[in-house]
Amino acid sequence: AANLVASARRGDGASADALVRSAAADGRIIPMEQLSGSFVSMADTGQVALAYAQSRSFCRWLRERHGKYTVRLYLDRLAGGDSSSAFQEAFGTGLAEAAEEWTRGL
Repeated sequence: AANLVASARRGDGASADALVRSAAADGRIIPMEQLSGSFVSMADTGQVALAYAQSRSFCRWLRERHGKYTVRLYLDRLAGGDSSSAFQEAFGTGLAEAAEEWTRGL
């Protein structure tokens, strides 16, 4: 896992995907609710790498599943303030449900 973290930190997309799959297999996926705001406050650099890799993977999954226009709709709604409502309105499901579906597909 340490090699995956190092590769993911360098921006290697394949390693970032492998890091996320490894975390899912080991039950180390970070809850989506914890992935808002800055990751700087995370004490463990491995967690920071996983947070970025996981965020990248989930955003890519949203775009592939719902399309870039729906992602854009979400971002437009997000500008209004409430992230939960914006997510529900754009994607037709809650963040927790979408994250669960994404995790099952890893």
